[in-house]
Amino acid sequence: MGVIIMESVSAHMQCAPPLQRLTSPRIDDEVSILVLALSTSQALRALIGLKLAPLGLAPGQDRLLATLHEKGPLTVSGLAEALNVRPSTVSKMMDRLAARGLTKRNHDDVDRRRISVELTDEGRAACQKLHTLCRAIEDELRADLDDDGERRMMAGLELLNEAVGQRLKRLR
Repeated sequence: MGVIIMESVSAHMQCAPPLQRLTSPRIDDEVSILVLALSTSQALRALIGLKLAPLGLAPGQDRLLATLHEKGPLTVSGLAEALNVRPSTVSKMMDRLAARGLTKRNHDDVDRRRISVELTDEGRAACQKLHTLCRAIEDELRADLDDDGERRMMAGLELLNEAVGQRLKRLR
């Protein structure tokens, strides 16, 4: 599977324009957390998109599948909340994933308007492939870091994630 992924990445990189990378993201002569974080997010999303393509998945669909795998059946609104997206986004992703036989919708016996979403056997198998893929991406990202570099990177990412999460909660 790794060879197929790398061939796909190589083929894509040959025909796709390079990502716009800001080599010196600055605001008022200081490195900008916002610009650097957005640039990193864009690059990670592109990398993950390339790695997911051989599985027939798009970015975001992996998170939906992983969330269902971890939490079990959820309502569309519960899944949207867990993913920090709108219910309409979940519905669109569900249409595509259900068409591939990876997820299914179930109507509540008491309230037919209430719909829960769950993985199928094929969806659970896809989650195993996703787990393997995520492990490989993680290994790639850690490959050039020593233990101290990895600890510092993780600490910085955790701080950023917490800060953004707190601000997001205040806005909702």
